[in-house]
Amino acid sequence: ILNLLYHGEVVARFSQTGVHIENILNEVQEVSKN
Repeated sequence: ILNLLYHGEVVARFSQTGVHIENILNEVQEVSKN
């Protein structure tokens, strides 16, 4: 049970990080267009 909770936490953090990376990439693309 602890392993599942830990794994879920890691997945949640990773998906949050992925969203941040996507936002950063989008901002970089907007800047490079200008």
